[in-house]
Amino acid sequence: MEDKGELRDRGSIFKLMAEMKKKDSIEKTLNKEKIRRRLKDEIKDLQVLFVEMGNINTTNESILLPLQDKNPIEFNLLKRKSGEEVVEALDYKVADLRKKENALKYESQKRTMRIEQLMKEYEKVTNLNFEKEKMEEIMEESSEGETIKKKYVTILDMLKKERLTFGNHLEALEGTLKKQEEEISKLKKTHHAAIITRDLARQNQHKIEISLIQEGKEREKRIIEYRKNN
Repeated sequence: MEDKGELRDRGSIFKLMAEMKKKDSIEKTLNKEKIRRRLKDEIKDLQVLFVEMGNINTTNESILLPLQDKNPIEFNLLKRKSGEEVVEALDYKVADLRKKENALKYESQKRTMRIEQLMKEYEKVTNLNFEKEKMEEIMEESSEGETIKKKYVTILDMLKKERLTFGNHLEALEGTLKKQEEEISKLKKTHHAAIITRDLARQNQHKIEISLIQEGKEREKRIIEYRKNN
């Protein structure tokens, strides 16, 4: 038979083993809960990252910041678009402004050529006095001077009327040309501002994309290290 001392020792051992088992179970439970919380946080962070990487709408306002002060109306229209849509819209605007500028330049060149042509005609009209003196000399030497004189007077009256009409027409053309030159100057400034805004938008979008990619790599690296350590 086992004596009482041996039974007490064996009971103490069983009690100690039970306490160790209980402690080990508690530690495992705590570790599992800790790991579960960490994984939950990592998953949540990754979900946010994937949403940010897949939806540029969350960052398009930072792309449009350069446009906010210069053109608030256009800023409000574009801020609902994604970063790629904003850049595409600005590209279209730049191309449209370039077309308008080229069209006005072409029209301005045509009107300039027309004015030069009318100026030449005007110079001919202003030389009527010289032609008149020459014609009087011819009429004095010609037996048909009276007939020639009548024809000349008719032509002279027509040229005088044309000169009056020409003056008004020339003034109108010069006014139109001046307005077109002013519009071309405004378009150039708008076009230049649009190019700057577009380039800034592209740079901001590129920085955002690089930042998101780097953040994704860092998170992936931390997850891999965590898995290795656990």
